[in-house]
Amino acid sequence: MTTFLIGIIILVVGGYFYGAYCEKTFGPDERDTPAISKADGVDFVVMKKWKKEHSAKRLLDQMKEIHQRFLKQTELTSS
Repeated sequence: MTTFLIGIIILVVGGYFYGAYCEKTFGPDERDTPAISKADGVDFVVMKKWKKEHSAKRLLDQMKEIHQRFLKQTELTSS
């Protein structure tokens, strides 16, 4: 167990330093994304702000609904 925890700590710390190194070396750029530079309304479309903000919540709601349907189905099957 100790070896496992030490391994996890090494991975987390290494990931932090590697991320800092990559950010310093390559750095974020100010280029437009393809959705902006190649906007054609079909393949390259900018995502609406409300979709970005609520997509995670919507996904969680869908997963809860699927889980509830699964529980109902297993109750019916076991009865």
